[in-house]
Amino acid sequence: MGWKVENFADRRERTRFNVRAGVTFEWHNAKGAPHCGQGVTRDISSKGLFIFSDCLPPVKVDLRLEVLFGSEGEGTNLQLEVEALVLRVESAAALGTSSGFAVLNKSHNLADLRFLEPPDTYRRSEPN
Repeated sequence: MGWKVENFADRRERTRFNVRAGVTFEWHNAKGAPHCGQGVTRDISSKGLFIFSDCLPPVKVDLRLEVLFGSEGEGTNLQLEVEALVLRVESAAALGTSSGFAVLNKSHNLADLRFLEPPDTYRRSEPN
């Protein structure tokens, strides 16, 4: 799956990038039963991700995410494993598109990854 960075206005403290990448995730419910799902990122910042998915984990649950960044035509992929906390869940009706959820990244400083610093040809909005 390829990814691209698009213009994105952001009013938060961290710059978010519109990066499309495949995601698989898993969590355990209160009784310890495992659950899993898959989706695609809407955006990524150094502190978290928003993931479009029909499978919605509950708020405040810990997740293990695998994000796969593909490079079209080059046959190379970058896989990122992240421990995260679900901050909010949004229904399709609320978003006007697909359902999804926001997570706080607990295991990596994504700002250290070079692919989040796009070439000068891409525009990004700095936080206010």
